[in-house]
Amino acid sequence: MACTKCHGQVKLLPVIDEEVKKHFDSIDKLPKKEYEILIILKGKSSLRANELGAELDRAYQSINHSIGRKSKIKKLNYINREEENSIARFSITDEGEAYIS
Repeated sequence: MACTKCHGQVKLLPVIDEEVKKHFDSIDKLPKKEYEILIILKGKSSLRANELGAELDRAYQSINHSIGRKSKIKKLNYINREEENSIARFSITDEGEAYIS
């Protein structure tokens, strides 16, 4: 390609090198609903599914689905599930904090 001013040869280089590209491609991308749960949990000690639902304007069933066994935030250990008087409470882990930071 020729320069429009000096008519010399121009070599185009990628803005992002291959190492940086591999890093960004390797980062796990969370579904929006799961990411929103992490954002809400970040500032709280722990919440029940219905409390998370109230914060996100979603039914607690939707929250339970987003936190279930097949969810990425569960598989990646981004949330803790603790039982308190037979009621599940959820909190963010250090890994979850690091992901959204």
